[in-house]
Amino acid sequence: MRYPTRMTWWTLPVFLLMGVTRGRCFIEVSDIDVRVKLGWLFDRTYPRSTIRNVQAVSIPWYCGPGVHLDFRGRTFVTGAWGQGVELEFAPPQSVGGFFGGGSRRLVFTPDNVPALLAALEAPAAG
Repeated sequence: MRYPTRMTWWTLPVFLLMGVTRGRCFIEVSDIDVRVKLGWLFDRTYPRSTIRNVQAVSIPWYCGPGVHLDFRGRTFVTGAWGQGVELEFAPPQSVGGFFGGGSRRLVFTPDNVPALLAALEAPAAG
């Protein structure tokens, strides 16, 4: 199931200038993995078997739209401030590219936080 990334009204023009469109920003949940995509800025797939915890979180003021690290083991892939979803991994998972090595927690901003939480908390296949 695909869940669009929530974006603020003023973020859209900036993202569009970079080629990051709504259709290319989503979280996709399957029975075996979770894909997080923010256009060309971030596109990673994680096995559900590596996810140890899922919870709703608030996006801090210093981690606005885009891809950010907070030096506490979290990577933010967001289109807005407000409520987001955090995945906790064990072992840490790669965030790829120039965003560094492994991340213990990944935070993103779906349009529908409760629906995504329910999908992630459902038992994975296997």
